Amino acid sequence: MGSITLVIPAYNAAETLSDTIRSVFNQSYSDWELIIVDDGSTDETLNLAKKLTGNDERVRVLHQENRGSAGAYNSGVAAAQTEWICICS
Repeated sequence: MGSITLVIPAYNAAETLSDTIRSVFNQSYSDWELIIVDDGSTDETLNLAKKLTGNDERVRVLHQENRGSAGAYNSGVAAAQTEWICICS
């Protein structure tokens, strides 16, 4: 578990998700956990999130029925295991 949680809510974000994930992985600070919440996407968002994050223990990919951005934020925050949370959108 890291010292900060980064939450990425994603709905049909296949075109931009790789840039966002790459940005997190390229940070010089590495004591984080990343939670990607696929909010019922109908494109390849979920598969792409799993593929791009591999087996990194700092990453969790959640999937839920579409609940809108607030629902995705709330799911990510509820799953966080740190005191500090950052929403990446």
